[in-house]
Amino acid sequence: MATIQEGDSLDYTPTTGVAVGEAVVIGSIVGVATRPIAANELGSVAVKGVHSIPKPTGSGTDYAMGSKVSLYNAQAVTGATGTAMGYVAKKPATTDTTVNVLLVPGA
Repeated sequence: MATIQEGDSLDYTPTTGVAVGEAVVIGSIVGVATRPIAANELGSVAVKGVHSIPKPTGSGTDYAMGSKVSLYNAQAVTGATGTAMGYVAKKPATTDTTVNVLLVPGA
């Protein structure tokens, strides 16, 4: 059998444009655009690695390193709400607007 892709990224054709760094849900997988992708154009999204994902404004949530993180409303949230995407890679400061997430498909 032949290897089709390494698995660090997946081909993706969005129905609306996707900005660099934007996280998207593809079925049960969260991917992050490493380049802009125009609507209805083939691009790719990273499904591995550590990525900076927005967290809810005024979030009092504790993002302890190693905590499970989901994507909900294009933001990283802890708990069961949203699509599981991975784990907190570095605890953010309370004032940080993003959290570093280690993407782990099926986390």
